[in-house]
Amino acid sequence: MAAPVALIQGASRGLGLQFCRHILKSRPAAFLVATCRNPEAAAELRDLAAGQRPGRVTVLRMDVTREEQVRAAADRVAEAFGRLDLLVNSAGMLHPSGRGETRLSDVSAQVLCVALHPGTVDTALSRPYRRSVPSGRLFGAERSVELLMSLVDALDAQKSGRAFSWDGAELPW
Repeated sequence: MAAPVALIQGASRGLGLQFCRHILKSRPAAFLVATCRNPEAAAELRDLAAGQRPGRVTVLRMDVTREEQVRAAADRVAEAFGRLDLLVNSAGMLHPSGRGETRLSDVSAQVLCVALHPGTVDTALSRPYRRSVPSGRLFGAERSVELLMSLVDALDAQKSGRAFSWDGAELPW
């Protein structure tokens, strides 16, 4: 069987960077494509990639709001690997008001697709909300990714199209 290929979007920091670390540590044969808006400013991601065997990590510029960058990244993945086994979109984005979440739509029926809610994670994105988080419910990025990857590892076709919280509870969708 060919080595798995994972693409992590939003890989420069927070949960995206932790997903990269988790995949590199827990799946030694895997290839990783890490994308972010500004790879030059992503020092931790560049350092992580530099510490891997040649060709294992590919870092690409990709702003999901720029269709030409998304197409270019898809073309690079198709050319280099011919497939994608795992896609994690971890780009953090809140509604301009600072409230609300983004929405997943128009997903092909050919892929298993779920939405995962990480809970409140100790990152810059969640800083304004930390005061209201109950004790024991503010997760470090590493712990959050471990919980989410446990869910990913247990997915099957019956769960496609659903949304799940970090603890496995199904969320209204």
